[in-house]
Amino acid sequence: NTSTLQGLKLPIFALWIGLYRHIAAPLGLFWLVTQVLSQGLMGIWWSLFGISWSAAIIAAAVARRRIRQFETASAARNAGESS
Repeated sequence: NTSTLQGLKLPIFALWIGLYRHIAAPLGLFWLVTQVLSQGLMGIWWSLFGISWSAAIIAAAVARRRIRQFETASAARNAGESS
C-alpha cells in the first residue's frame, strides 16, 4: 500500500506509517500492556501483532481512498478533454 501511494506521488505517507509502527504505537501500547494490564512478555508480542495489523489496515484504507480520488480526478480530466 505504501508503494502504491508513493507511485501516486504521496511518499510522505510511508514516513507517517513508519513513525506510527516504530515509535508512537509501541510507546503507548507497550506501557499499557506491561504496566497497566501486567501482561509481561506475552503482552508485548500481542501488541506487536496489533500494531502491525492496525498499520496495515490504515495503509490499505488510505491507499484505497487515494486511488479513488485519483481515478475520479483522472475521469474528470478526461471528460473535460473530450468536451
